Amino acid sequence: MKTFPKLLIVIFFFSQNIFFASAYVVKNLKATYSNGQVFLKWTTPASTNLKYNVYRSTTKFTSTSQLNSSTLIGNVRDSSCKNFRLSQILGGQRYFKTDNAGTTMAANKGLYVFTCLDNQSYFYCVTVTKLSNNVETKKINDGKNNLKTAIAESIANPQPVLQDSVTWGNDEQVLYYAWFVNNVDAPNFPAMCSQGSYGFNFYLIKRGNATTYPIFAFYEGLQENSLKGNGIDSFKNVTNCYILG
Repeated sequence: MKTFPKLLIVIFFFSQNIFFASAYVVKNLKATYSNGQVFLKWTTPASTNLKYNVYRSTTKFTSTSQLNSSTLIGNVRDSSCKNFRLSQILGGQRYFKTDNAGTTMAANKGLYVFTCLDNQSYFYCVTVTKLSNNVETKKINDGKNNLKTAIAESIANPQPVLQDSVTWGNDEQVLYYAWFVNNVDAPNFPAMCSQGSYGFNFYLIKRGNATTYPIFAFYEGLQENSLKGNGIDSFKNVTNCYILG
């Protein structure tokens, strides 16, 4: 009988270790503000089939009870830092740049971009849900998955971020941009996706040598083909314009 409590302790300790071994937590959560948007980045666990839940509050997260539907703003999945569109059309594994200085994100990073709703300071926390069993690990670790200090936010017009510059076969320079959107209506910017943040890609070409340029906007579909006319045979001869694709 004297060894029975010890046995319970061993069983409890072993079961707790099994739980934490299967739980996932992000690390190195950082936040930066630029042009009316907050860019959240973190280091992801070395696993896949995960969902990253982003919470936001004017008060610091100190209890898991604060991680609820009123503070949840959205989620992203695996490889949220990867630019799948540019990887497809330019080749290789391409990851987002979140500033015009050209710093490319690492493959083991997560990304969530939130468009500011007002002029206040906010705390953020990121948790992980394992999609195979839909279990969310709700933990708060300052400096790991939770901001130690709030980030000051203010409403401003979001700006696209330059991703790459490529010279096409006709020697035209093509500038590739990503415009980050999310699932919440801001006073100056509508919601443009359903779950969380998303980077829309577009490119811009300056053609000709005029001093004043009109802009032509073309929907490219899955393949970039504006050089071939994109269904408009005479487009290849159009000049003195900007082309938005």
